[in-house]
Amino acid sequence: MKCLFLIVPCVFLLYRLEYLFRNKMLPAQYRKYRYHMLMLVKYDFCKGKIPELNANKMDNLCYDILQCANDNTTLVHEINKIIVVIDRTVTDLNNQEHTKTATLVDTLRKEIEKNN
Repeated sequence: MKCLFLIVPCVFLLYRLEYLFRNKMLPAQYRKYRYHMLMLVKYDFCKGKIPELNANKMDNLCYDILQCANDNTTLVHEINKIIVVIDRTVTDLNNQEHTKTATLVDTLRKEIEKNN
């Protein structure tokens, strides 16, 4: 049951991101970064320190992410903070190959941790 509770926030957040992109509440050019956004939301909520899987703090983190994803205004605000980080990090938003690099993931993670 614990594993299911850890997967649900991610799946629900992805669903909500797709909803926001489809309804033009988020800029379409960032759609290719939606999986990066999932990661960055997690790091933003946990302030860069991911709790152990069996800790109660992980339950609280999952609950906080679900609460954010459930409210359009809060989610759009959170994603706009992440878009600022992506804009600072990525020079060419149209480069498909850039989204596949591990260095981008590391750079984005370090940038969001620096903001916390």
